[in-house]
Parts: sequence; C-alpha cells; structure tokens
Amino acid sequence: MTVTVALAGDTMLGRGVARTLTTTPPAALVAPEVRDALGQADLVVLNLECCISERGRRWDAPGKPFFFRAPPRAVELLILLGVDCVTLANNHALDYGVDALTDPGGEALDRQAVTDDGAAAQKADPGHDLSGQSAGVGRAETVGRDHGEQAGADGQQRVGAQPGRLVM
Repeated sequence: MTVTVALAGDTMLGRGVARTLTTTPPAALVAPEVRDALGQADLVVLNLECCISERGRRWDAPGKPFFFRAPPRAVELLILLGVDCVTLANNHALDYGVDALTDPGGEALDRQAVTDDGAAAQKADPGHDLSGQSAGVGRAETVGRDHGEQAGADGQQRVGAQPGRLVM
C-alpha cells in the first residue's frame, strides 16, 4: 500500500490572514491548484505558525516584534485544505501564552477531526502520549516539541518544553 503524505511548512493564519478571514470565505484565500495538490495526499500535515484561539494575551517579550494568533474561523481553512494534523512546535506557539496554545482552536479542531501535536493534551496531562491515535491511512508518526507548564525550583509555574507524539 502506498501512502502519499503532504508536508507543509510554516503556515501563517494570523495577522493579515486573520483580518481577511473576518470578511472573506476561506476558499477565496487559497489557489485552486494548492487545494488540488493537497487533495491528492492521503495525509496532510502542516506547521501552524500560530495558535488558533481568542484566549490569552501577548506575553511580555522585550524586543519581540511579532505575535501571531489566528481566529477560530481559521479551522475552516484547514478543513478546506484537507489538513489532518498540525504541529504547533515553533517559535510563535506561545505568543499569546499557555492558555492560547493549549486552546489550539478550542473544540473547533476536535469537532473537525484535525489533530494537533499534543499541546492541549499536555496541559491536562504533561505525560500524555498520543501514540495510540490513528487516522486510518497506515502508520506515520509526527514528533514535535510542544509547551506545557512546569514548576521551577522556586515553585513558580514556568513554560517548558514537553515532547508530543502522534501516530497516524
């Protein structure tokens, strides 16, 4: 059995795309050729260069020029593209804090069967292993680094990295 996997790099659905999504249907934002190409894949995985949430607030990061967050409607665009899994392991995952990261589209992603690389599960259970999940196309594994809260030596909560795995 041959499985075709489409891997998409940094996908930005915040800033200008987020503003456009408030007034424009998602289908108008993507060239038909892109939709067609992704539609030929059995599995579509992309690096989502922002969280999908209305929660959280910008964290205090002196000198950080960019903060990315997409609105929940961005999930419609992911569905249109046929995305099966997004990774949130990137330098913008925490732009709006742990609350936004662990919301990744809230229930919107879950309702549409788009899986994230474990950020939400990690908040509830930092040892959570997603390796038992299956999308029914054979076996593939994405391994990312996502963020969870950890207590420092002084007992204060800090953001740290936890591994996230997903088996398709």
